[in-house]
Amino acid sequence: YVTDEGLKSLAGRSALSIDNTRARSDSFVILICISSSCRSLTLSNCRNITDEGIRSIFNSSLSSSSSSSPAPDLRQVSISGCSKLTDKSIEALAEHVGHSLALVDLSGAIPGITQQSLRALE
Repeated sequence: YVTDEGLKSLAGRSALSIDNTRARSDSFVILICISSSCRSLTLSNCRNITDEGIRSIFNSSLSSSSSSSPAPDLRQVSISGCSKLTDKSIEALAEHVGHSLALVDLSGAIPGITQQSLRALE
């Protein structure tokens, strides 16, 4: 497992790939996304990531900056194979497609995501 403490040292990176990591909680996503310099976040096959973690990327109450998003520079997110995610995550991502977010990678099986929520990304 990767600990939250170990991931704190990664905050401030412009690109972060944590694929195939068995993080203990969503808190590391929150830690990373509070850093407004993250532009690319790869969480592929992180099986413990939940909707709460994905929604935290865009939860303005977590931000210490005056921006409307704690991750205003985030351009790409990969959540392929994150099996605990549901339509709630897609809805949170869809709200930001076109603002700053340009690419959402959903390749791989994510059983909790329906075609209806995927249409919101179009």
